[in-house]
Order: sequence, then C-alpha cells, then structure tokens
Amino acid sequence: MKALIVKDILLLKNNIVYIIVALSISISMSFSSPLVVPLAFITYIAAIMATSTIAYDSYDNSLVHLLTLPITKKTYVKEKYLLVISLVSISYIVIGIISLVFADGALLGDLSLAALIPATVIIWTAFILPFRFKYDDSKAMIAIIIITIIVIFIISRVVMFIDPDMMITLNRAQYPFYLLAYYILAVIIDCISYLISKKVIDSKEL
Repeated sequence: MKALIVKDILLLKNNIVYIIVALSISISMSFSSPLVVPLAFITYIAAIMATSTIAYDSYDNSLVHLLTLPITKKTYVKEKYLLVISLVSISYIVIGIISLVFADGALLGDLSLAALIPATVIIWTAFILPFRFKYDDSKAMIAIIIITIIVIFIISRVVMFIDPDMMITLNRAQYPFYLLAYYILAVIIDCISYLISKKVIDSKEL
C-alpha cells in the first residue's frame, strides 16, 4: 500500500505546474470570494488529479507490471480510494486554514455550507471511480462529464425546492446531526463504490 501511494505521489509530481496553478487560483479566490468557492474548486481539482492516476497506470501496461509485484487487485483499488480521500482532505484543510487566517472575515460566508464540501466531493468520486477502473481514459471522461451534469442538475433541483423559511427556522443545534448523517451517507456510498470497483477490476482483462 505504502509503495503504491509513493508511486502515485511521484506521478502527481509530473503535474506540479498544474498543482501550483490550482493552488494559486484557490488562494486568490480566498481573498475575493466566499469560502465555499475556493474550497469547492481545490477539492474538485484534487479529486480529479487523484482519479487520473488510474489512467496513468493504464499506459504501457503499468498496471499489469504492478500486479506482478506483491500487490493484489484489492489493495490497488483500496489505495485509489484512500488517495482520493487523502488529497481531498489535505487540500480542503490547507485552503481552509489560509482562508480563515488571512481572508476577509466578511467573505467567509456560510461555514455550514463549506463543511459539506468534502463529503460532496467524495460522493461524486464514488460515482466516477468504477467508470475509471472499467473504461479507458476517453470513455471514462465521457462518463465523468455525464455524471457531473446529472449531479449538478439534481443539486440545482433540490435547491430550487428548498423552502427558505425552513432553512431560517432550522435549529442550529440540530445541524451537527445533519452534518454527521451526511458524512455517514458519504462513507456508505464510498464503500458501495469500492465494492463495485473491486468487482470491476477483478473481472477486467489485463
């Protein structure tokens, strides 16, 4: 597992320019936009970069070579899910701290909404990872675009039907329980996605 994580970090170093650009954009957003904007941006980019390592492993039959080592398919799939969670969490914490410490307090916006971002991104990646394991990069990208559009559409529909009065009257003491429930849902969806991805990689001809 450790060797796979090191390998993926070294792979991501090839995109250091893009990582620096993404961080720079996020930091600049922290000084000009509500907190939720840079956090959503950087965690989305982190998730994309983490899932892209699957495509790198497909080049030149690298995955076939990896599996000749003492690495099982189950370990390989598990590492990708842990990589996504790790990169999303680290990017969220780094930009969150920078925003809270240096940004204008008036731009922090609704912190309760910002708290939902990591779980939302994890749920999104849970839907796309099985496609990443199943198809080549071009087909996987089509699936990612379709899933993203569907997720955005569902969120926009939900937001449209939310009663503003209900949100105002929502007891803030209850919010931590709703937040915990949302994260539990994210964990459940991610676990189901992991089982699907494991089945996909087991049946895939390498």
